[in-house]
Amino acid sequence: MKDTDVRGILRRYRDMENTLDLLPHLSSDCHDRIEMMQRRKTVVLSWLGLLTAKERFILERHLIFGLSWREVSVEYEARWGVNGLRHERTLKRYQAGALGKICRNIQENGLESELDALFFCCG
Repeated sequence: MKDTDVRGILRRYRDMENTLDLLPHLSSDCHDRIEMMQRRKTVVLSWLGLLTAKERFILERHLIFGLSWREVSVEYEARWGVNGLRHERTLKRYQAGALGKICRNIQENGLESELDALFFCCG
């Protein structure tokens, strides 16, 4: 799994969470889909658990919540103070490092095929 795959999954996380919340109310015949969505959510949360607080903050704010780099920078500064102020280039480097950390974990644990099946083969 490439970092672009992980990035795309994180960008769709809020939609996935919303679908998971709505499915039980829309149909009583969707147990398998709910189970799959819960597994996807668990995977994403475990990925975020691998990261430092700053890495997680950047991925959540930029990829999951869709904030611009400028907005992430302002929130980053507010949270970690003036010493925490980061330019866009630094935030992008932190994001790339965090995505790399997730991808290395996937590869080191031999999870590529299982995660491909979970995220890309099942509706």
